[in-house]
Amino acid sequence: MTLVPTEKSRAPAALWIAGLVSILGGLWLMLWFWRGGMAYDATSGVWTALADDLAHGDFYRPVASPLGYGGTRYMPLFFSLHAGLIRAGLSPAAAGFFLTVVSIAVLSVGARLLMRSFGAHSAFALTTLCLLPASIGFQLLTASVKGDLLAAAFSVWGLVMAKQWIEKPDARTGWLTAALFAAALLTKFTAGFALAATLLWLFRRRQFSIAAHLLVSTVGLVVVALTLVYGLSAGRIAESFRVCATGGLNAGYAWKFPLWFAWVAAQDPFFTVIFIAGISAAVRRVRRGGLDLLGCYFAVTAIATVLIFASPGTDSNHLIDLLVASAVMLAVELTQGGSGRPIPAVAWTFAAAIVITWLPGVPSVRHFFIAKGRPTLAAVNEIARRLPQGGTQRLLSENPLVPVALGQRPEVMDAFSLRLLAARAPKVREKFLADLQNQNYTAVILMDWSGSTESELPAALANHTSLGVRYFYGEVHFPAGFMEILRANYRLSFAVAPFVIFEPLTRAALPAAAVPVPRS
Repeated sequence: MTLVPTEKSRAPAALWIAGLVSILGGLWLMLWFWRGGMAYDATSGVWTALADDLAHGDFYRPVASPLGYGGTRYMPLFFSLHAGLIRAGLSPAAAGFFLTVVSIAVLSVGARLLMRSFGAHSAFALTTLCLLPASIGFQLLTASVKGDLLAAAFSVWGLVMAKQWIEKPDARTGWLTAALFAAALLTKFTAGFALAATLLWLFRRRQFSIAAHLLVSTVGLVVVALTLVYGLSAGRIAESFRVCATGGLNAGYAWKFPLWFAWVAAQDPFFTVIFIAGISAAVRRVRRGGLDLLGCYFAVTAIATVLIFASPGTDSNHLIDLLVASAVMLAVELTQGGSGRPIPAVAWTFAAAIVITWLPGVPSVRHFFIAKGRPTLAAVNEIARRLPQGGTQRLLSENPLVPVALGQRPEVMDAFSLRLLAARAPKVREKFLADLQNQNYTAVILMDWSGSTESELPAALANHTSLGVRYFYGEVHFPAGFMEILRANYRLSFAVAPFVIFEPLTRAALPAAAVPVPRS
């Protein structure tokens, strides 16, 4: 759809400047972070470990076996693509970075097409799209290897095709729409916002047959794919999801979900500005013309995103869909409803705030990693070099990327899932804690983002808290009692920020059967 530029469709200069500094800041961060770096968090390590397992023939490892602990609630499509890149010859870190970049590109193109399909002028589509890298959550995803960006991309492309299919129905477009929505769900099982919005819109228009076709086709494709995965994994995907799918959901945590959402959003002021602007644009749009497909998309995404925070472990990565939906709503409404007087002032402030974060000492994602430690392959190699001979023989690493980078199979794939498994299976908890107490691990590697000095690290780790819990270790990562047993049987040996390395108080002999099999 080509619009004739009018006063309403000309993007203010301030919006162009805000978009420019946002995209420059995002590119600067990515180029700096990934130069010799690797994904920053343990969650990325889990995604990478799943891919590395699959690249070596293990599709969804058992939740517990003589070689270690598995369990995940991650869907297979993203890490299967990652595994394919590893099989093609890329290192796990390089393959993950490549897939992250591709996900960003696919999401960006899809979001711009969606904006244009709803009538946004190209100038507003481009400028609002360029605001996304200002978000702290978006920046952290660019420093990660996770399925969130790709799932959001599939959702956006699905909505683009759904709109086209609703306006000009044909079988090919219908199946493509279903395939894209299915791909989103196979990447991240909560990525059904765009599908739900489309179904809601079709029901409002009483187009029940089209809605039924879309729902049945999408669900059918997901079922076929998961049936294939079930067979290829020898049923291990079902076992994994049985243990981990709920994420330890409990009523005491769940009912506070609006508070958890507000807490996470408040730590990302650039997301908050874009989200509030999206709400304002949505209200204005609904008042002017009622609830259309775009309104359904924004409303469903906003409500569902807030509800997701009822699940423990939900973090800023789950804001990506709402960030995109807000930008789409803003671009369309700026075109069709006019920019209004506040927009230039807000855009100038937005741009100025981004530039200020570049200054030394001002809080930003880059300055955080400079102060607290940026995970790098060189840091992993230094850990291996500083450990005594045989010190990497049996690692217990909170972040599976460490053993993966050393060419090993991580014994614990996900410390979060291990806690869930241990709560359901007392024998698993007993075995894991017994191995720790008997000092069977040659080194334990945790991650610390407090910036504490080396002498303060044991206390900082022991007192580390998280959203809705008193102690991170034992209530989020690893089974209850982990930190007490670790401190009683291991000593802090050294730190290579953000990694903290503990070694046994006495060097124990390893049973041969317990030695992890190195990657070939």
